[in-house]
Amino acid sequence: MTGRGVLRDVSTLMSSAFGVGVTGRELWRRHDRVSLRLSQPLRVESGHATLRWAAGRTRDRRVQLREARLNLQPSARQLELELAYTAPLRVAGSQGRTGDALLEALHVAALAARHPSHIRAVNEFALLWCYRLMF
Repeated sequence: MTGRGVLRDVSTLMSSAFGVGVTGRELWRRHDRVSLRLSQPLRVESGHATLRWAAGRTRDRRVQLREARLNLQPSARQLELELAYTAPLRVAGSQGRTGDALLEALHVAALAARHPSHIRAVNEFALLWCYRLMF
């Protein structure tokens, strides 16, 4: 792609993303759920772009242009691992698994991200929780 603005040329980009997970149901109690997920957010695998910008003026007022070719491939690969558990606190109905309504539940998750934003950096960790009440 060739343009007249700052972005002058972008090569063909190759990108990737994936996610895989497993879920277990009713392991410790009725209607509970445990899940484990590994994923990689969208990442540019290869590509480059050329940028051109006005960097100043000469004494006779002509614009000085600068140009740089950038490699768009990030310095690392972000991988995320999540372990989550959902436990029912209150269930309505007793007509079997499909007839029950989950009225109140607690969801907890632990998340680890290696090289966040696909940049070689310190890893990130998070603990999440959610309380759900249906009425």
